[in-house]
Amino acid sequence: MKQFKTLILGYIQDHGDGNVCVFGDLAGISSASLYHWLAGKTSPKLDKLITLAKFISEQTGQTYQDIITEIILSLPESINIIQGTHQ
Repeated sequence: MKQFKTLILGYIQDHGDGNVCVFGDLAGISSASLYHWLAGKTSPKLDKLITLAKFISEQTGQTYQDIITEIILSLPESINIIQGTHQ
């Protein structure tokens, strides 16, 4: 299972030519939000995850449900719950 940061960086590389601002514009998510997610300052809210998943789905042909599941399971909070280390 990929970590969230690795997953998002891969999306930015593949669908935004490696540019956070370009990717954010295409995906409909502010570059500030993306930078905060990547830095671990904030976690994405569900509406933004759905927006991201739908964009990636349009680009790849994968279902957005599969993509959002992969994203959610990559979040540090999910990994902690899966490993039983949540508080």
